[in-house]
Amino acid sequence: MARPRCSSVFALAALVGITAAAGCSFAHRSSAATPSQPKVNSVLHLDSFLVNLNGGGYLRVGIDLGLDVASKQGGEAATPPVAPIRDTILGVLTAASAAPLLTPEGKEELKKQIAAAINKQNPSLGLVAVFFTDFLVQPQ
Repeated sequence: MARPRCSSVFALAALVGITAAAGCSFAHRSSAATPSQPKVNSVLHLDSFLVNLNGGGYLRVGIDLGLDVASKQGGEAATPPVAPIRDTILGVLTAASAAPLLTPEGKEELKKQIAAAINKQNPSLGLVAVFFTDFLVQPQ
């Protein structure tokens, strides 16, 4: 009886080793295939937005912008003009409908739309990420 138990332990150890090797191989391929994204060096905090949505309902959302802007030597980076940035974001938010924003995919799409609109309006801003700090949708 001791013999089968030993072979079971050996089989289990081999299975664990094969699984670990496959996991390492997959992780290595995944990281090699992923292009490097710019690093967020600073975050621009914006006051919350409360907007009426297209088709009814409303959205309350907090947004921070991740910027790839290095600080000046011995000081802070210049603060970008917030009013045009907020105006651009408001345009994107008010064009959105409530139903898609209730899904994770809809939220990610909204982030992409906000980033595209800001980068179009102010390409020198160095925007690399949009972060939602709070998110509340009230459908009609």
